[in-house]
Amino acid sequence: DAFVESWRSMNNALDLDFIQGKRPDTYPDEPTYNPQVPDDVFFANGPGWVAPFVYDSAVALGLAACNVTQSSPRGEYFNGTAHYRATLGTRFEGATGNIVLDKV
Repeated sequence: DAFVESWRSMNNALDLDFIQGKRPDTYPDEPTYNPQVPDDVFFANGPGWVAPFVYDSAVALGLAACNVTQSSPRGEYFNGTAHYRATLGTRFEGATGNIVLDKV
């Protein structure tokens, strides 16, 4: 599947450095947090079955936010109701297939 192939292709020095630069050094109240990205094992195991759905959810919300901002008079901030309505009209090809959130 394309999502898993893309995931595994990130096991290189350039992508690992980028990912590491986005991770926090510590998490308060989480003594088991390891700030280092596990390399080969991390990518060999794949992202897990939930990751493509989380990815698609984040993309849907992001696309909706872009759409609602573009439709506002001056690209202003929007409220939850406007974001929700824009989310319902979102369509895209996601990691899990064709995503269509119909307005019902």
